[in-house]
Amino acid sequence: MAKIPIPITPQKFEIIRDRIGSILKLELANQAILLSDGKLNPSVWNSRFIPLDSTELPAVNVTFFQGDYSNKDQLSVDGAYVYTIDIYANSVSPDDSLGDHVSASLCNRIAGLCRAILENPQYKTLDFAPPFLETLGIRRIQSSDSIESIKNQNIDNLTMLRLEFAVRANEDVTGINAPMISGMITGIKLELTNKGYKYELEA
Repeated sequence: MAKIPIPITPQKFEIIRDRIGSILKLELANQAILLSDGKLNPSVWNSRFIPLDSTELPAVNVTFFQGDYSNKDQLSVDGAYVYTIDIYANSVSPDDSLGDHVSASLCNRIAGLCRAILENPQYKTLDFAPPFLETLGIRRIQSSDSIESIKNQNIDNLTMLRLEFAVRANEDVTGINAPMISGMITGIKLELTNKGYKYELEA
């Protein structure tokens, strides 16, 4: 006979992953408008594993990577979580520049925007009401070997960067609701497609 009489709600590491993608989709779309550059509004995915193709680039994929636990007692534990934010870009070779340079520059630009967005003081709590999480920050940016998973496709001048985003949050054994700051992410939805979960701006 089951001994836990209540439904276990999503854990913080799940909720935080979803929030990261929502913030990036909203703010990247806004930056594309402010900077008058539609290429800075990539598609944003949640834990996508189906290979991307050239028609879907540039793209961002947010995935939970790992978690380490400490300070455990019977009711709670501190979680140190890491999320990967993979940025993909490509380019044909224009007449006046090499396509690999154009692709790398776009990939770097989007990665820089993602870093600046997630570390902006406006998102110091990812818009959760305190004390939902404790600390956060980008800990590393690097090129990634996971690009091999799509290299066999015919994608011109494909480039990729990976951001590692670290968040520390305390997990409650019974689960808690995720309190939000009023008005957060009202224009974003997580839509299930035949290629995975994709963040979309609501019309």
